[in-house]
This record gives sequence, C-alpha cells and structure tokens, in this order.
Amino acid sequence: MSTETLNALQYQHQQVMLCMGEFSRLLYTTDQRAATAESLMSVITEVSMHFGFEESLMEAGAYVEFDHHRRQHLGIMTELGLMIDRLESGMGLSELARGVDFLLHWYEQHIASSDCALEAWLRSRS
Repeated sequence: MSTETLNALQYQHQQVMLCMGEFSRLLYTTDQRAATAESLMSVITEVSMHFGFEESLMEAGAYVEFDHHRRQHLGIMTELGLMIDRLESGMGLSELARGVDFLLHWYEQHIASSDCALEAWLRSRS
C-alpha cells in the first residue's frame, strides 16, 4: 500500500470524525432540526465515501476479512439511516445525542481495531 493511500485513509478517518463531532455539537447545543439534519447528511456522505474507498482497497487486495469488515460498514450505515428516520420523525434531540455517542464510540473502535488490521494487512501485501 502506498504512503499516499495510507494518508488518504487517515485523512478520511479525520474527516468522518470532524463531521460526527459537528453533528454531536449541534445536537447538544441547538434545537435547529434543519441544521442538525444537514449535518447528519454530511456524516452519512463522508462515511459512505470512506467505506466505499476502503471496500475498493479490500476488494483489490483480496482482503481475507472483507466480508466481516463490510458487514461492520453495513451495520453503521443502517444505524445512520435509522438516525435520519428518528430525526425526521421528531424524536427529541437529546435522545438522538445518545445515539451519536454510541456512533462516535463505535467508529473510534472500528478505526482502532478493524481499520488498523486492514492497513497492516494491506502494508504486508505491498
């Protein structure tokens, strides 16, 4: 795996965390549903682009844990979709904030475990 690709993965991780952080900040500090929904859509866009990039690397490298890693991605995308549904249905922002705390923790753990394992595997193959 090239240094450029590793840098791209790390940059994407940072971007996703920034978007999630901004979404979380809005949930805790405002009651502006439109701004909060727009922020959540930014999270979904960043996560989706990042997961697509990772999955293309896994496919190209014939990653042995591809199916497991992809299921993790599908799980978080499902949670994000449910969060949009909850936001649109009028669920209280404080209740949504608890879901964001879970997502932030999950994503941090995903980076620390699954993504680090993927990066190590890809490095070993180059």
